[in-house]
Amino acid sequence: MASVKPSNQSRGITHAFASFLDDPTLETFRMVMADNFGETRLLDFKREWPAWSTLAKHILGIANTGTGCLVIGVEENGDGSANPIGLNALRDKIDITKGVKGYIPSPLADRISVYDFSYNSSEYEKLQGKIFQVMFIEHSSEHTPFVAVKSGEGIREGAVYIRQDAGTTEASYDKVQELINDRIDGNHSTTDETDLKKHIEHLRILYTEIPVHQSLAMQMAAGLMGQMYGRARKPEESFDDFLLKMIEMKKSVIAQHLGVAKAYAGGVNLNKMMALITRK
Repeated sequence: MASVKPSNQSRGITHAFASFLDDPTLETFRMVMADNFGETRLLDFKREWPAWSTLAKHILGIANTGTGCLVIGVEENGDGSANPIGLNALRDKIDITKGVKGYIPSPLADRISVYDFSYNSSEYEKLQGKIFQVMFIEHSSEHTPFVAVKSGEGIREGAVYIRQDAGTTEASYDKVQELINDRIDGNHSTTDETDLKKHIEHLRILYTEIPVHQSLAMQMAAGLMGQMYGRARKPEESFDDFLLKMIEMKKSVIAQHLGVAKAYAGGVNLNKMMALITRK
């Protein structure tokens, strides 16, 4: 698993957690546990490693929200505080990589890393003699929204997950639009991003060309032109049919750029998503 140093996303989080994201050490982890502030949108506690599909959903949720982490070996008490129970054994990092690989896109797999924390002694007594693992997930607006690439228990192929309050949930269409707009409007000058903007602009133009209705004058003009040029060779495909075909092809291109081509080809309904984009 690639080692990715988490970037600082300290807005709305405690100083201890911000320090831990910047520099994950035994001392900064102790500070987070001693703070005892419970789960947040960017911090999730797990008593033990969950099923791979469930873990993948939480990874996607954090990645689409901001840089954060999953702390394994800690459970949340009823009052929202953290209870560092510790793990019986450390999970092999290669097994973790293989376990979630099939559920998350490859650009996200390159942005997760797992750290081990073992305390023989500690100023914070609740950590003494215990071991923990922490998975860091790095946010990248250049690649969001990260989309689930396979269905499983608790996860749906083609879905976009986010963190709300202290839970992971499927994003609404409005939230998906927001993530896409952040990606398009971000300070990314890559050729791919420029091409994506062009494709979306093309799609907007195509949508404006779809006739809602034809006026009587247009129908009469079309009839007159048909009489005048009735013997001329006509296309086998109507212009409206051609437009609709071009719209579907352009949407497929956009889906490829966003990394959701498989889900789109599999029948996931992206019409509402694209309608939101084209009305921007």
